[in-house]
Amino acid sequence: MKDISVLVIGAGETGAPLLTQLLDAPFVDVRGVADLNLSRPGIALARARGVAWRSATTSRRWWAGSPTST
Repeated sequence: MKDISVLVIGAGETGAPLLTQLLDAPFVDVRGVADLNLSRPGIALARARGVAWRSATTSRRWWAGSPTST
């Protein structure tokens, strides 16, 4: 089965649990996580799991790079 690539927009109350499920799914490739508030729990989870993350106000092309914030 081919992996499904996703970008999660919103890392708060709903996005963080969804992100956990997506990260644990063997057929999903989480390309990145974005939120306006970088203190959201989903951003912390992305950092811990090596997933690219950014503020939702940055460029649309950021997820193509490495899994770090700049």
